[in-house]
Amino acid sequence: MNKVLQLQPYLEEWHARGLDVVLITADREKQLADFIAKHDLKVEVLLDGKREVGRLYRIQGIPVTVYLDREGVVRHSSIGWGPTSLDGTLHLAEELLN
Repeated sequence: MNKVLQLQPYLEEWHARGLDVVLITADREKQLADFIAKHDLKVEVLLDGKREVGRLYRIQGIPVTVYLDREGVVRHSSIGWGPTSLDGTLHLAEELLN
């Protein structure tokens, strides 16, 4: 969930500009609620305990980031999160917003 912590400063601005981020997780609800409260996160969360969303998007690894345009078309996806992932995500977000 390090990814969510790094993205948090951008979420409000992106939302105002028409880009929303949704966290999809199979974590237990209590564990997730505790994490969100501890870090005061402002993010939409979809609990996918049966991993139906994962199957729908053919998730091959975790964490995965799927970028959808305004019509819901997948424009890009990436697996993993490393030292340069935030820069790449910021760049892709700007592309989707333009």
